[in-house]
Amino acid sequence: MKTYAEFFVKLMYMLKSFIFSCLLIIFYFIFLTPAIAEEETLILFDASTSMMYEINNEPKYIIVINSIKEVLSKSNSSMKIGMRIIGLSLNQNSISYVLSPKKMCQATQLINPIKLNNVDNIIKNLENIFPLGLSPITYSLKTAIQYDFSDSANPKHIILITDGEEGCGENPCKYIKEITSYRKDIKIDVIIIGEIEDEAQTQLNCLSQHTNGKIIEIDNAQELNSAFYSIVYNYGHSYNFTNNIQQKNNIIKYKSYMFETYK
Repeated sequence: MKTYAEFFVKLMYMLKSFIFSCLLIIFYFIFLTPAIAEEETLILFDASTSMMYEINNEPKYIIVINSIKEVLSKSNSSMKIGMRIIGLSLNQNSISYVLSPKKMCQATQLINPIKLNNVDNIIKNLENIFPLGLSPITYSLKTAIQYDFSDSANPKHIILITDGEEGCGENPCKYIKEITSYRKDIKIDVIIIGEIEDEAQTQLNCLSQHTNGKIIEIDNAQELNSAFYSIVYNYGHSYNFTNNIQQKNNIIKYKSYMFETYK
């Protein structure tokens, strides 16, 4: 009997210890574990008229559309992502905008609000994009930062895909400097399609530089796929860097003939 009683006491002690340990683990994960910051990503697609111009006999906007489809098709449902376009594309009142310079410089639309399980919706809306209008980059950034993201402390990530500079006389660099003076949750990565003027490079470089983002200049569809893939999935520069890039003024320029991506 004594042996049985001792065994029972030990068993109860072990059971209490186990329950206490479980409660400690639950308490830790509920109350003490830091909340994981879930990044919110917005693709800011410049669909202005200049995106009709061709690279290697293919319109730039088609190259961008195909790249977004290709890269996002590899995503998972845990990504919070949306898309805003710059320009008049998909605007049902395009004629009234064309007749009003002020409206032309406010032409930007959130066509896919940021949310989970959004890739199929984004890909579907890509089919309807046709380049039209100016490039109000600054106005689009202001609108996106003010309205498109949640009020949470989550990191806010903008991927700007463009082929040129601000088209409405504003200064995107000045705006980003102002807002990043009191907000540190915004990162802007810039992908430049084709060669652009020095002034445009300076503007766009400022956006990435003041938000700890990257700026990449590409010349063809393969380069865009690799650059976009790297940025979307936050793999840094997942490239073979040996003799395949040039860098000037913080702008990464890929050499097409040496381009190689690891997937």
